[in-house]
Amino acid sequence: MSRKHSRRTTHGNSPGAAPAGNPARRWQRAVTAYQRGDAAEARRALKPLLEHPSADGHTFLLGGMVEAQLANWPRAESFLVKAVETIPERLEGWLTLGNVLHARGRMEEASNAYQEASTRAPGNVQVWNNLGVVNEDMGRIRDALDYYERALEIEPDFAQSLRGRAGVLGHLRWFEEAKRAYEQLFGRFPDDKVLQIEYAELLEQANRPKAAAMYLPGPGVLRDTLADARAEYLRAQLSIREGKLSSGLEGLRRARQRTGQDFLCYREGTILDRLGRYPEAMTAFARGNDSRSKQKNFQRLLAQPVAEYLDHKLDKGVELSATPDGENASDEILPVFITGLPRSGTTLLDRMLNAHPEIQVLEELEGLRMAEAALAENATPVEARRLYWDFIRRHVQPRPGATIIDKNPLHVMHLDVLSKLFPEASVIFVLRHPYDAALSCFMQDFSPGPVTARFLELGSTAAICARFVKLMRQYEAACPQRTMRVHYENLVTRFQEEVKRILGKIGLDWHEAIEDYANIAAGSAPIMTASYEQVTRKLYKTSVERWKYYEPWLGPFHNALGEVLGDFDYGRGIDIDPGSG
Repeated sequence: MSRKHSRRTTHGNSPGAAPAGNPARRWQRAVTAYQRGDAAEARRALKPLLEHPSADGHTFLLGGMVEAQLANWPRAESFLVKAVETIPERLEGWLTLGNVLHARGRMEEASNAYQEASTRAPGNVQVWNNLGVVNEDMGRIRDALDYYERALEIEPDFAQSLRGRAGVLGHLRWFEEAKRAYEQLFGRFPDDKVLQIEYAELLEQANRPKAAAMYLPGPGVLRDTLADARAEYLRAQLSIREGKLSSGLEGLRRARQRTGQDFLCYREGTILDRLGRYPEAMTAFARGNDSRSKQKNFQRLLAQPVAEYLDHKLDKGVELSATPDGENASDEILPVFITGLPRSGTTLLDRMLNAHPEIQVLEELEGLRMAEAALAENATPVEARRLYWDFIRRHVQPRPGATIIDKNPLHVMHLDVLSKLFPEASVIFVLRHPYDAALSCFMQDFSPGPVTARFLELGSTAAICARFVKLMRQYEAACPQRTMRVHYENLVTRFQEEVKRILGKIGLDWHEAIEDYANIAAGSAPIMTASYEQVTRKLYKTSVERWKYYEPWLGPFHNALGEVLGDFDYGRGIDIDPGSG
């Protein structure tokens, strides 16, 4: 589930010297009121100064900071824009403007304001922390991590960035790094119950349920309703792991009544689905999504033009390119890419393949997105590929001699970039009945992101998934020799046959360790995706054609996804030929 800490972006010092002359006393009164937190009094004192034709940048700066304190965002922005235009050297102007834009949901503009502040004060810890916060809220988790770490290089004990970094590492499920970060925080805040819950969540996702239970605060000890609900959510998850579905469901419902936190409905829906109570499950998932859609971080992400971005890619098509001789030599590695619809089985496949001793899986890194950004800034494909590897190596060190598999469902959005960077790379499309994949997206409590925000409603879920299917089909048609289809339905019914076929494609032999992949996954590094619980269970088939239980609600799926069912053989039924593709 999504982990958001209680932290705020903040600005620096109060304004400087007051203007000379008659308004000096009024100015000092405003400054004093602002510094003691009496923004209403500061506003009254400033009003004549702001209305005077000779109002200068310092007056507008204080006026903007006062209005920000009063949460009057439009008025604050108006004053602060005038301030940074006239006194751009004042760091507080850029920081407070960034805070106001952040509060108004204009994330890119907020990030730009903080970036401007960073060029003027590269040694200011608050600037880098604020960049971490805004990037985390935009779903750019690894960028957020970089900014938090930049802040901690300046001030190693800066509490906001320590907490931000620990939360981001937990979000990424980089267990060892996150474990060390939380241990450092526990040394400073040993009685912080929210930290204990965050760490317990991390331990559970790392398949250490007994350790998670030890850190989980007991029922009734938390006064914060959100923290209380998070604890109950995790307590129910631990009950599910033990097969105690009914007691977990009862606990969740009591907790939702007590706390009013409807995100608990996701876990309720999961239990109801496993109990075969499908109408109740659908109601629970819809209620959970409705609660998320009202949160500011999701509303901000919904403002991003994701559908338009994907439509532009579909209109542009895939540009075929050939890499000149020798350009790949410096990279030494040609990755294999795994992608597909979210919730289609990409994590299941990567856990199977990662059990092979000669394979190293890169788990949902964003190297292609970074490369696309570089190409947009006129980098050459060679330069963009180098940036791709620089990004990868910042987070994972590829093992010498290993076959590198870069797995990320969102790579579908960047297939046109892949064709420029690695035109000879193999691409494995993991396919699942689009209704099943889309339904699973709708039912999942994803962390905020530009794509996952679209999964809060059935129609937008279907629309995004339909575009993903079209993009995969477009790439496959342009590059048929480089692609392979792997159907989820085959992975859960005859996985050895399917995995042998994949290994043959990438030039490796079967290894007996793959047979016991679930046990290996449960004891290895944590799964960094929403599928962590499913892929550490024995293979099960209950997710095949699950959509049929929910057909009365799937009118939006028929409208948006019906036309693409035949693209990957799903129009004719589920009995997929394992040799297809």
